[in-house]
Amino acid sequence: DRQSSMAYIVVNLIPVNDPAQYNFTSKTIFFNEANRDPVMVFKANDSIVDPDKDGGNLTYATVTLLWPVIHEADMLNINSSSIPSSLYLADSSNRTHINISGVASIKNYEDVLRTVTFVNTRFDSPPTQRRIIVNTFDGRNDSIGPEIIINITTTDDPPICFFGDDIVGNIIYCINILFVYTYA
Repeated sequence: DRQSSMAYIVVNLIPVNDPAQYNFTSKTIFFNEANRDPVMVFKANDSIVDPDKDGGNLTYATVTLLWPVIHEADMLNINSSSIPSSLYLADSSNRTHINISGVASIKNYEDVLRTVTFVNTRFDSPPTQRRIIVNTFDGRNDSIGPEIIINITTTDDPPICFFGDDIVGNIIYCINILFVYTYA
């Protein structure tokens, strides 16, 4: 009964490609409606990490404001002069989706994406949080986000006079215009 036997098991590892992703899963930025200055979507310490080192390149990246919480005049902007000739920029007509494509280094993509800003130029923007999703593609797999939350710090704007969709001035100016048209 002092017998033993030895067995060997061979384990084959099947590699899985991990996508290139930002070094955060979610974060919050703040937009101040009082001054309506564009806010940077990415900070200097936000970086794209590719654990598989797939050549250190990306094929495309997208930055998208998610529906249904987009308010009119919500816009994503990018500094197009920061885009190297190896990359191509396409953005939607309503400025809520940016696509950068072309095979280039992760650093090139990071440099370009660090120029993305969010702004809402409309008066009385609703305080509803906005959401941005960022997707990168390393030639093999799409990333899983991350998500950027935009909190809106609202302000009580003074009364504004609109004709159609155009702002023509403050309420006193509008009353004067109506008075002139009424009694002219």
